[in-house]
Amino acid sequence: MTNLNCLATSTFIASLAVLTGCVTNLPEGGWTYAKYSSASVTVHSGVAKTIVQSFGVDINCKVVAYPKFAITTKPTHGTVEVKKQQVVVASLTPGNPIAHCNGLRVSGVAIVYKSTNGFVGSDIVKYNKTVGSGVMYSSSKITVVK
Repeated sequence: MTNLNCLATSTFIASLAVLTGCVTNLPEGGWTYAKYSSASVTVHSGVAKTIVQSFGVDINCKVVAYPKFAITTKPTHGTVEVKKQQVVVASLTPGNPIAHCNGLRVSGVAIVYKSTNGFVGSDIVKYNKTVGSGVMYSSSKITVVK
């Protein structure tokens, strides 16, 4: 029987989740997931903002895992921090075994970006997310506005 734990990632534009992925634990202990993803995010100059969040919850919406992020390319015009924080389960589509968890706040992991004060323009962050024994390669193109 498939274990219905889910590790999901949401990348945000403004306050809307626009890129999500869910990986399901297989009976063999492996994970299925997208190997690469990217998204665009708009942030305000000098203001820290969560650009990626990830959580691992089971069918009862209980935290069962903390995905691991590694920054592979740091931003040129700002800083990023990977940290545990409260995240919102979001954008899980109907039919997903944990879609009923949408809207709940759970303990998870986030990447927080903050541009250099006064910078306006484009930046990029690349990162790996370890899920079980697999790695997802991702990037976030960041547009910094005043």
